[in-house]
Order: sequence, then C-alpha cells, then structure tokens
Amino acid sequence: MTLPIELEFLKEHLEDPSDFYKRADWLLNPFEEPIWKYNFDFKKGHLEIDWNMRLEDGSYLIDTKNADLLDSLKYWLIASTTPHAGGRFNCITVQYAAFNRMLHLIDYLLINEGRLNLSRYGLAALSGDDIKAILTKIASSPSISVSLFDWPNRLIDFSRNLLKVTNVNEIENTLTEIDGICVVNSDDYDEAQAFGVDPTEIPYLRAALQVNGFIGYNRKLGYSPNSVLVSQEIYRNTLRVKLINKPALSLLSFSPSTEIYHREYASVDVTTGTGNSVSPVVYVAYVQAFYNLGTLHELGVKAPSIEDILSIKDFKVNLKKMGRFRTLPSQTVFDSVKNAIEFHFDHGREILNGFLRIALAAKKMNCRTTDLSNEDFIRALGPQLRALGVAELGVGGTCKPSVMHTEKGGLSKDEHFELLRANRRLVPLVHVYFGAVQLVAGALTARRVGELNDLEIGEALDNSGAWIVFLNRKSSRGLMGLRSTEARPIEPIGREMLKEVERFQKILNRIGFGEKVTSLFSSPSVLSESHRISASSFSFNKHLDEFCDYFETPLNSEGNRYYIRQHQLRRFFALLFFYSNSFGGLETLQWMLGHTDLRHAWHYITESMSGEILRGAKSQFVAESLHRNGAGSFKDLAHLLKQRYGTDDFTLLDTEELEGYVSELLEEGDIDIEPEFFTDAEGEKFKVIVKIHERERGAI
Repeated sequence: MTLPIELEFLKEHLEDPSDFYKRADWLLNPFEEPIWKYNFDFKKGHLEIDWNMRLEDGSYLIDTKNADLLDSLKYWLIASTTPHAGGRFNCITVQYAAFNRMLHLIDYLLINEGRLNLSRYGLAALSGDDIKAILTKIASSPSISVSLFDWPNRLIDFSRNLLKVTNVNEIENTLTEIDGICVVNSDDYDEAQAFGVDPTEIPYLRAALQVNGFIGYNRKLGYSPNSVLVSQEIYRNTLRVKLINKPALSLLSFSPSTEIYHREYASVDVTTGTGNSVSPVVYVAYVQAFYNLGTLHELGVKAPSIEDILSIKDFKVNLKKMGRFRTLPSQTVFDSVKNAIEFHFDHGREILNGFLRIALAAKKMNCRTTDLSNEDFIRALGPQLRALGVAELGVGGTCKPSVMHTEKGGLSKDEHFELLRANRRLVPLVHVYFGAVQLVAGALTARRVGELNDLEIGEALDNSGAWIVFLNRKSSRGLMGLRSTEARPIEPIGREMLKEVERFQKILNRIGFGEKVTSLFSSPSVLSESHRISASSFSFNKHLDEFCDYFETPLNSEGNRYYIRQHQLRRFFALLFFYSNSFGGLETLQWMLGHTDLRHAWHYITESMSGEILRGAKSQFVAESLHRNGAGSFKDLAHLLKQRYGTDDFTLLDTEELEGYVSELLEEGDIDIEPEFFTDAEGEKFKVIVKIHERERGAI
C-alpha cells in the first residue's frame, strides 16, 4: 500500500508487526543474521551480539529447532527499545539503558534455560511465578551482577577451583615475589567474613588468579581480578554479561603500596532512603520489560500467557524507600569551602609545582619518578615543601609483609591518615588540592558531577576567563540526544583555582608525563608512576574524600564522617545567599557576593537552580535557624509546626528531621519561603520571610 506524502506518518502504524519489529535504529544488519551488529552512537564503532549459544540439550540457539525461541528473544529485545509516541525511549541513551536491561534478562534466561525448559517450550514456558521469582532476585540488590548473576560468590568459587589445579610451587613463588599480595587489611577481613572465606585463604586465592593471568590493574583497589576475563569463563553462555566489567572484591585485590585506605571513617549516608535493594525506578523498568512480552502475542511467536504477564501488576517486593539527598550541615560546607580557599592560597601552587619539578627531574634523567634517588627527590622538591613535611612521593611502595597469610602488613589506618595530615606524601596532597578545587568550583556553580568531570584542559573557561563552559547533562530533550554547551559565570576564586589545575595539566602534557590527557581533573596515580588516572565519578569522589579526611570534616552522632558529594553542594550558593546577611564570621564567603546586587543574585539563583534544589536550600536555612534560635526565628511557622507535628522545642529536634517537616510544608503548598528586599541607611538588605497559606477549609 502506497500512502501519499502527507500521510507517510501513518506508515509504521499500518505495517505488519512481524516486519516492524525486525528493525531498529541501533541494529546495523538484518534481523535473521546470527551475529547482530549494533551501535548506540558509540565513539569507537559498533559492538556485536553473537546468538550462536550452546543450550543445555546440546543444540545451539541458532539451530532450526530453536528458531521460535531465538525469534522471540530478538523480537522482545527490539520491542523493548522501540521509540514510542510521547517521547518515551526517544533519547538514544534511554534506549541503550533499556537495551542493557533486556540483555540482563535474556542472559539470565539463557543461563537457566534448562531448568526453565526454554529449548522445548520457548518463552511460553515462563509462568507468572517464574517472572515473579526473577523480579524478586532483581529487587534483592542494587547491583544486577549480584542479584541476577551471583557474581561475588561465583568469583570466589572460580578462584578456589583455580587454586586446586595450579602448581603449588608457582603459588608459593608468587606469594614471595609480588608486593602486597599477602597484605590482608581490616576491610578484607570484613568482606571475607561476609562471603564465608577464611582469611588464611585470601593470599592463595589472589596468587591463583595472578598465576593464571586473571589479575589486572584496578584504579580503585590496585590489582584486582579482571572481571571480563573471569566472566568469559563463568558466564560462557551469555550474550552480554560475559563481556562487561563487574564490581571488584576487596578481599581478592591487592596493591604494591604499603596500605590503601579509602576513607578514615564510614560515610554518613548520602540519601535518606532505606534498604539495600534496587531502586524503585530501576525495578519498575524491569517490570516494564516483562510487560513488553505482550508484544510477542501480536507476532504469533511463543510467549507467556497474557494472564501470567498481567499477574505481576500487583506483585509486591521489598524495595528501599526513595529518600532525598541527605543534607550537609551548613557549617560543614562553609568551613570546608573556607579551608579549600585557604589551602589554595597557602599551599596550592607550591604543591603542584613540587610535583612538576619532580616529573621534570625524572624526565631529564630518563627515569621514572619512583626511580629518583632520595637526594634528587629532595632537591627537586624544594625548601617550602620540605618545610611543610613532604618526604615521599607517595606512589607504589616497597614494603613487603614479613609474615604470610593472615598477618596484617603495612601501615595501620591511624598511621596512614596521620601521614596524610602530616603532609608526608606529595601525591595525596595533590589529590587534596584537586578536592579543594572541585569543592569550590562545585559549590559556586551548582553543576552536576558529570558536567564538572567533563571539563577539559583549555576548554573549561571561555576566552575572557570569567565564564565556565560545560555540557549540560540534562539538556538533550528536543536535541535528538545531543547535549547543549552552556556557559555560566563563576566567582574569581573559582576561576583562579581552575586555571591553576589547567596550568598543572598543560605542563605535564608538555613534558610528556605518561599519556597526554584532556580531562581537567585527571590526577596523578598513587599506584603507578608516570600515570594520571582518568577523570571519573570515582576519582572525583576520591579527591573529595581525601580532602574531607585531611581537614577532618565532622562526624555525626554515630561516628560516621560527612564525606561531601557534589549533589549535596548544589544548594550551597542559595544557602550562601540566605546566610550572607545573618551568619557571623564568614567574611571570606560574604566577599564572594559583596559586589553583587542582591536582587540580581537572587534572580540568578532562581534561574540557575531546579525547584527541588532551591526548595532544599530554603528548608535547610529555615530548619537550621529554628534549631539554632528556637521558635523566635519564625513564630507563625513554629505555631504551624506545633499544630502539624506536635513539637515546638526545635533545639532538641534533629536538624534533618526538622528540615523534612519544613520541606513537606513547602511541597504541599502550605508555606512559601522567599527573601524580602528593603533598603535602609546602610544600603540594600533582605530578610527571609515564611508566608503561611490558608487551605480551602480554613487556616491550618
């Protein structure tokens, strides 16, 4: 049927479903091919799916006898990633996320196809109980590798089996020769207990993996099982799971440095959510994937019955509650920004210059930075850093444990962090400075962590140096998945700190320190000389963690430390505005807004921030004011809180709980919190006003 041009948009609706679902924008070759090539705008070309999988009965998925099962899996995959009217799945990144979820489900079915009788009955073998069992597994952990594929236990079993068939002499030689392989720290002990591993096993399991070529470099833990190589053994009969990275286990990882501790204390939870399950948003996406099985009935291929598919509609699982991002106390943020700025002025340039001098000295001597003699290192370091306490580069290490197996080697955690704060090691100090820059730039721009991580050398600031330039992470709507480039003003101190890091990176690139990098926040590695780790969420947070441990950000009542995250900083600029008139002892921070018209600043804040972030800043400011000053701060609001929540002794309430009450009133429209501007003899000022609204039924 040929349609006139003006009715071409109806073509896909009139097409036979069996033809329509044989095509997808990401699929590069015909539906019938045994190997699919696909591309979701990948920078390095297409990837492949090889459908030629061996099934439990000895046949292959591409055999004629399994044609219906194969077609149903292919149709299901395409139907679950097909863009729909109204915008759902229109973004290429959303399609790719759905694609990966589908491959998780298909791989799980292929692993269990014998038990589920898929080779005999196809997807029609799936009952409602089978689908509910899979959803229950998915809900059990935030990680699909853990919930669906039992990765940690499968890895441990694989390592044990490997140890049984590995030459004993090779194991013993590896234990003797490899730095750090026998070091078992407290984190390893805890993880071993959780997985039922005797700590005396740990070095031997690591050695078995090392001897057989399954250990690779891990930027977080040093050396760790190469999850892709191991997965190709464990999950041979899968399409995708065998090819993707999986979480590393601390107990099977080791480092040549004397000891690696990632944090001095456990972290205060960054959200108020509860439970250790998958998020409701992700869970619903998997439920939707199973609903898409209904499409197979249109195509005439075997599928679970409609009744079985619909049976999951009201199926309940225990999911963690989706909380809001936990608030950082204002004083913690203010003190941290103050510390970051002072660290920049007092030591920033000298720390970076010291590392540059050492890198240059190694370049001139044609050796690695770790091969410099102590005399050459000290000479290149310079007198200022020596006076600060720096005595080591802080990369790698030569400390071998004198006793194998369960003896804890290297530095204790207390010693490790004492050395950090004593400025003994240079590379950790560079990381602290990176954390300081990230904190100040992040607090003053209210950007997402990905947008800051995307900053590139020579491109982070515009030609005037007054504006920060970034790719907006939430700007693809209406742009076919592309992200817009935006510029925002940044305060002078933020510009200065970004330029300092940029200067550092340009010089390292110029002298040939490792591979050339383009990312602004690629920092020197503590595990490998002449190497900078890629900018990532992990490295970004690691810099912030080292900053927090260096400056000892406060602990909460449970003894956990506030480790700052960028999403918590996004409300800082608004908080700074609210506090600029009333908070004492913050001259440095007030200076940032000192030459800004207050109304103009408020307009900038409301234009730049989402309603959620601004509401959080308002709630936090009012809650902290009530907690600090009692009901006198906002009398009418105090009366409302007394009526609604039965309390008026705000000094005894937890600030976060009080903030939750205020936020709830804001969300429900019962109150508004706004600045009211006025001018007196001293110039323009404002005060924060809480307006209480009456409901239709009368005043609250």
